[in-house]
Amino acid sequence: MRTLILILVLLVENQVSASTLNLSYDLAGRLVNVNFGGSTNTAFSYDNNGNFLNQSAFVSANPDLAIAQAAAPDPVAVGTLLQYAVTVFNNSTSSATTVKLTNTLPANVTFVTNVVTLGSVVRNGNILGWTVGTLTNAASAMLTITVRPNVVGILTNTAIVSASQGDPYSADNTNKLTTTVVSPPRAVASFSEGNVSVNWPIIGGDGFSVQYSDSLSPPIVWKPVVAPVTVSGYWFYIEEPPTNTHRFYRLVAP
Repeated sequence: MRTLILILVLLVENQVSASTLNLSYDLAGRLVNVNFGGSTNTAFSYDNNGNFLNQSAFVSANPDLAIAQAAAPDPVAVGTLLQYAVTVFNNSTSSATTVKLTNTLPANVTFVTNVVTLGSVVRNGNILGWTVGTLTNAASAMLTITVRPNVVGILTNTAIVSASQGDPYSADNTNKLTTTVVSPPRAVASFSEGNVSVNWPIIGGDGFSVQYSDSLSPPIVWKPVVAPVTVSGYWFYIEEPPTNTHRFYRLVAP
């Protein structure tokens, strides 16, 4: 979060009048608040994809808190790792104290780990209580949560933030993010232009890698394919020259 301070000077009949504008921007560079000096503010809201939603003017000396979420990868393959990034912003020129965020994870995930840039987290089942502490004017903090989806379908992660001060614009104190969980991708091997190609779909296939073995007789030894993963249309693929022996491939989840 960054703040730009503009000082406007108006000259009228030999009288000087000065006004200070405080412009606050989020980490993506979007304007989130304009403070006109004192307690007059205009707040700008965006969805989790960065699209503008609305603006609201209010007169209050209290801080305006907001939440943004992101998930990666999305879509995600069932049984692989999914990471949520939950960021709380102070979109105002005054400090917010005793900031707390409650994050409710989807029911059909297994919690793996969490990391915060400020404060501490206590987990009770699928509910994470994040004690952020104090967020000064135009400051932000992030909670990163790693989970493992257990079923195919739609996941919804919900975050709610509060502070000691009453929020003058509470519409952005709650944020919900949906993520799609798909079946694991299947790889297809083919022979083209003198090379062996192994392909798998981009949807749900992010982070997967390819291993090979020259024999399926025990003990089977799998080795990583050294060829780089390339994208073509809706597919990931690797290519390597053929060998003089049998070669078997498998797709490995991240």
